[in-house]
Amino acid sequence: ALLRASRAPASRQDEPLFPAAPPEHHFAARRLTLIALLIAAVVLPCVYVATMAWSDLKARESDATDVTLRTVRVAEEHALKVFDMNEALDARVVDLVSGLDDAGIREREAGIHEKLRTMGGGYPQIAAVSIFSGTGELLVSSRLYPVPAVSIADRADFTGLRDNKVLEHVSKVMAGDVAGETVFNTGVARHDENGAFAGVVSVALRPGYFNAFYRELPGGEGTPMTLALTRADGATLAQYPQRLHEPTLAPSPTPFTEALAQGRRAGVVKMRGVDGDS
Repeated sequence: ALLRASRAPASRQDEPLFPAAPPEHHFAARRLTLIALLIAAVVLPCVYVATMAWSDLKARESDATDVTLRTVRVAEEHALKVFDMNEALDARVVDLVSGLDDAGIREREAGIHEKLRTMGGGYPQIAAVSIFSGTGELLVSSRLYPVPAVSIADRADFTGLRDNKVLEHVSKVMAGDVAGETVFNTGVARHDENGAFAGVVSVALRPGYFNAFYRELPGGEGTPMTLALTRADGATLAQYPQRLHEPTLAPSPTPFTEALAQGRRAGVVKMRGVDGDS
């Protein structure tokens, strides 16, 4: 006999009433992932842009410093040549009147005037070459003949030279008593045969001459650079672009003047401007 077995299909009553639930989604994990991606999409570009901007800023500062230092070296060489020439001119004038007292200089005023005019007349930076007595009276000048009654007895550059103050070998900017224009003076003391103070030889220089030179240095007008010639105490002698008024006092403390006070004569300081105004 043959055995035959078969299985009847399951009836619908055997099927589960509810289908199996799909796998549970980890919404909290996904939310954190999305937040992280969002932060990365915003923060990373910002960090990149900030890094590139900082790098570009430093590169521009480095380039600006290099250009400034090169320009300053040219301006420094120019100023040194002018002041060296002034020292030579002062020495020539001292030799010219060597052995003469005030009365002797006055007696020879016409001849000395012509020689002073010849010595200083060919230089655009020189406004006047003058000789003063030991009491500050004007004896002879390349600018005027005969000289008027002018005294500089109370002027800081005269008293500074008389008292052997090195700083006052170059005066602050002033309205020149002899030159009749805005100048600053470089001077040297005269001495008699006994070595006593006998007066001053003064060369008045035009700040405008230096301003014109500085205007051309960076490449002309419109270049964002300020150039200035200052004394050792920070007082401005010439500057381009020019300010509306020339200072009569040394500027208030700035990183620049503090560096000068520390004896630094070269280097780089960062500040808003040479005079702190801009």
